[in-house]
Amino acid sequence: MVPPGKKPAGETSNSNKKCKRYFNEHWKEEFTWLEFDYERKLMFCLECRQALVRNKHGKAENAFTVGTDNFQRHALLRHVTSGAHCQALAVNREQLAFEAQAGGRGSYGYHRNLPLNSVGMATSAAPIKMEVNPAKVAVLTTVYCMAKEDVPDDRCPALLELQRFNLCQALLGTEHGDYYTLGSVKDMQAAIARVLHSEDYQRLKASPFVGLVLDEVGDGPEPHSLALFATLVSPCDGQPASTFLGSVELGVGEATPGQLLDILKSFGVPAPKLAWLGSGLPSERLGDLGLQLRVTCPLLAKLHCLPSRGHPEAPTYVSEYESVLDALFRLYGGSGTQGIPELRAALDLAAINLTGPQRVPWASILPAVEAVAASWSHLVPMLETTSPTSPLTQALALALRRFTFIAFTYLLLDTLPALQKLSLLLQPEEPDLALLPPLVITTAASLQAQRGSDGPHFQSFLQALDNPTPAGNGDGGRYCYQGVELTDCSPETMQSFEDSGGLSWTP
Repeated sequence: MVPPGKKPAGETSNSNKKCKRYFNEHWKEEFTWLEFDYERKLMFCLECRQALVRNKHGKAENAFTVGTDNFQRHALLRHVTSGAHCQALAVNREQLAFEAQAGGRGSYGYHRNLPLNSVGMATSAAPIKMEVNPAKVAVLTTVYCMAKEDVPDDRCPALLELQRFNLCQALLGTEHGDYYTLGSVKDMQAAIARVLHSEDYQRLKASPFVGLVLDEVGDGPEPHSLALFATLVSPCDGQPASTFLGSVELGVGEATPGQLLDILKSFGVPAPKLAWLGSGLPSERLGDLGLQLRVTCPLLAKLHCLPSRGHPEAPTYVSEYESVLDALFRLYGGSGTQGIPELRAALDLAAINLTGPQRVPWASILPAVEAVAASWSHLVPMLETTSPTSPLTQALALALRRFTFIAFTYLLLDTLPALQKLSLLLQPEEPDLALLPPLVITTAASLQAQRGSDGPHFQSFLQALDNPTPAGNGDGGRYCYQGVELTDCSPETMQSFEDSGGLSWTP
């Protein structure tokens, strides 16, 4: 006997069940997308039937588009969380949004004003019935990633073959050459860029107001360019969003309002729509940019400027230190007869190629600093032995005997290990962010402790200094370290080194 409110299942079944189950009318109240065909005794998903998207198995239809008699609640729960159902909801929402926009502006419009579907292609006003070709999507995705990573165009076939070799389902059983030619890779990248630009254009156009965020790009105290980001608000749900607009090359002086407004104009954003400006530039670099923008941007009521981050200039002995190490490793880091094994081993360990044009940041390379500290006691006598015949070795011998050189070497031995642990965590493409806060706190605490009481290597160096010979002029004695007399070394020099940045500068 059939219980009240339930319908018997049909004779055929695609549920592979062992006992008869029945459709529960109350499921319609819980799952608003659910539809039941009382004649065929099958359940359907209205959202999936409307969108007709592929499910995760790559079939053109899923069980809820052809109809299923698997009358179990957990089957409905599995479907509502499936990728096919979620994609169907997204496509249908975009279609509704487009129809609303089309109703407000009539039947005429440009292709660039059409909404984008889940694969980044513009949709039309017709009801959505689409079958995405996964092979085409795979090719477009590969081309997009090539553009992001600056991969040469001629590597596209090799990348696609690699994906097929790794059993990428989208490319198996197809000839991907049917969807592209070598000459069309750039065309596809340009088309993707146009679609992304069009999407940003539409979002900025729909936002009632737009904010502008500026940040410096480049290493060192002098940034090379200014990155521009726009913040906007979605008129549908009120959620904020941000998008990258471009960059402006920084020459001498400040950024000009005209440069910023030109970029906004390229995205169709009128100047009166600019409501706020956020910047990471120091106030002195920002100048009166806010006042100038207010002339053409009446809504720019406030100018939010972050405090000047400042770029502490390293003491002069830092650049001198790196110059000395560069000359030292180029002279004695080779594998020839005059090469020093410790220096050669440090180059190999740090994978440093001295033949390249890039500047080597010697003060940030721990193996190089360790090698210099370990071989310093016999490096100086060796350099002094050859100094009469070589002005270069004479200059290097004088530089290595200076107090600031050897003191800074031991200072780096105290600070670099903690910084390298932090650097190793950030090197992977997807670092474990859960480890970042405790490691940053530990590193900051370690460096702060060293500023207050010196590091162990630096303390050991100071304690090992000898002052055997008093000076006759009352300026203090001559200090020696490991049997080598240091130059420019006095109690005043030591105190000045600690106070003027020796322990407050980190590479």
